[in-house]
Amino acid sequence: MADSIIDDVKTLLEGDYGDDRILKQIHRACKNGEIISNYERNYVRDLTEKHMGQRKAEPVPEAPHIPDVVIPVSRPQALRPQAHRPRAKRRKPNSKMILLIIVALAVIIPAAAFFGSYEPGVAPAPTGPYVKTEFSSYGANELIRIDGISGGSGQIAVSITDGDGKTVWSDDVDIKGDRSYSAVTATAEIRASPGTYTVSADDGTTRESATFSFVQ
Repeated sequence: MADSIIDDVKTLLEGDYGDDRILKQIHRACKNGEIISNYERNYVRDLTEKHMGQRKAEPVPEAPHIPDVVIPVSRPQALRPQAHRPRAKRRKPNSKMILLIIVALAVIIPAAAFFGSYEPGVAPAPTGPYVKTEFSSYGANELIRIDGISGGSGQIAVSITDGDGKTVWSDDVDIKGDRSYSAVTATAEIRASPGTYTVSADDGTTRESATFSFVQ
C-alpha cells in the first residue's frame, strides 16, 4: 500500500507543499516498507486534493525554426611532405627506483585500508532489544515514529504514557522476520500537552522503554 502514495509524496515535496518534515518521514517509511498510518495517508490525500487540482497545463514550447544548412564545397589540398624526425631513445627503468616504488606501495596500501575502515566516534548499532523514537522532542501536529528490536516474535505491545503514568496511546505491532518493528502516531492523536512521555514495548518476555518530550 505504501507504493500507492509515494509518487504523491514526491510531487508534494518537489512542489514545496505541506510540512517537509512530515512528508520526508512518510517518504522514508514508504521506501523502507514500514507501516503508513491512517493519519499519514489522510495528510497526503488532503494535500494532494488541495494542490494537485490547481495545477495549470504548461504551454508546449514551439519547436525552434532550423534554417537550411549550406554545406560548402571543399577543394582537395595537396599534401606537403613531412620531414622525418628521429625517435628519441627510451631509457630503461632504474631498478633502484622500481624497488623504492614497491616499498612505498607496501606501506601506503595497508595504511589506507586501516584509516578507511576506522570511523572515530561512531557507536555500533544496538543488537539487543530496544525501543526508541525518531526524535527526542516533538511539537504540535507532528508525527511520532517508534522503532525497535524485540527479543521475541509475533506481536509486541507498544504504548505511550504521560508524566502521571496514564496510558495515552497503545497498539499491538507485528514483529518482522529480522525482529524489528515500527509504529506511527501523532501528538494530536495522543492529545499531548507539554511534558515528558514514556514509550514502552512489551513482548511478553522483555520490556523496553524510552522517553521523549512535547513542547507546545
